[in-house]
Amino acid sequence: MTSDDPPRAPDEPVATIPEPLYTLDPATALRADLDALTPASQLRADAELWLPIVGALDQLARLRRRYRAAYFRTAHHLWTAATDRWRQPRYTQLGDRLARWRSADPSLTLVRDLLWALEQLESVGGVRLAYAGLAALAALVPFGSRRAGHVLAQSGRPLRTLGALDAALARYEAGLRIGRTYHDPWLRARSALGAGGVHTFRGNHPAARTAFAYVLRTMPAHSVLAKAAHHGLVLCTTAAGDYGGALRHGWESFRTRRADATARAEALSLLADLCTRIGRHESAVRSAHAALQLTPLVRLRISLLRVALQAAQASGDVTLARRYAAELTACIGTGGDLHEDAAGWLALAETHAAWRNPAAAHRCLAAADTLATRYGYHQLSFNVEKARESLHNRTLGEPRRTWDAAPALDHRATAVLEALAHLPTSAAELLAL
Repeated sequence: MTSDDPPRAPDEPVATIPEPLYTLDPATALRADLDALTPASQLRADAELWLPIVGALDQLARLRRRYRAAYFRTAHHLWTAATDRWRQPRYTQLGDRLARWRSADPSLTLVRDLLWALEQLESVGGVRLAYAGLAALAALVPFGSRRAGHVLAQSGRPLRTLGALDAALARYEAGLRIGRTYHDPWLRARSALGAGGVHTFRGNHPAARTAFAYVLRTMPAHSVLAKAAHHGLVLCTTAAGDYGGALRHGWESFRTRRADATARAEALSLLADLCTRIGRHESAVRSAHAALQLTPLVRLRISLLRVALQAAQASGDVTLARRYAAELTACIGTGGDLHEDAAGWLALAETHAAWRNPAAAHRCLAAADTLATRYGYHQLSFNVEKARESLHNRTLGEPRRTWDAAPALDHRATAVLEALAHLPTSAAELLAL
């Protein structure tokens, strides 16, 4: 990440990605996304707007440069419809910029606005459709430009979600090289953050920690990227057994994300997991419950329910655990995040083992193993093998054996635990903290 790699030659591919993703057209991508989501998903409600918008990008990328500006001006009504439907001021700004676009390539400002719109699409489950839009946008900007770097830095995330980890990491590394070339600290930090996420998925926590620490060194303390780096460092410090450091990073991630309910939910879920690991069950259950109040997004619900299930099970609240287990079982496979699906199956295996249902535990472990092996989630594969051995020895699902002994914590970490034990549980109160 610190080397000064030369820019790639124009004919060198950014990365190899799975053929099903490479050949996706917008209509096929939308169908695949909808198949992975629940019938009541927000994407289904807005599909008639998103498909023409991404379709316009795809069509634009196929045109010769001299025809592009004229074509996109005719598509201005798509963004006007989006503005009327969603009433987002930024859609209005984007529509105005598109209407004034006269050059063959989009400006950096316009690229950023389009990336924001595609990020909104991804957040409601349109992962494949967002990737199709990002691929089209990449074809519209000059190779190796800052604009290309910004597109690459975002296109890694849907690839990571869909299990194409090699391709995702290659895009982040290309974004880092472009960021160095143009002395763009934000682009370098954004790319490092994405690379850290891929390393975390693979269980390479030292590399992830290095990437996240770089973001904290180079970005303002209250920036979105710094907050996300704190989030990533919770996972790294937890893996290293530094629970005090993990609690501090988790609280920093939660405390500084006041306007973002989704980010606060993710931070609370990580804190709930930490509390479960160190035996603070009251704080764990309360934090997990609070996280579930903050966001209805299906792509996050699997993760939040998994942590809530583990917290309830460890606390001995069987009624609550059964409720969360039923919700998690129904939710797996509907959010589009394969890593979370695998982790969810592993959590259910531990729960069924605790309930003395080894047949169900074996089925859940098999489902987790299939996903972890297919997509290279090495840390999860290792955890599945450990769980199989524990199931064979009839120790899987026993809280005292599953979690590490409570460590000694400093006064700051202890203060975080006390704050979590007295959290409000309404979304409005949580966002006002």
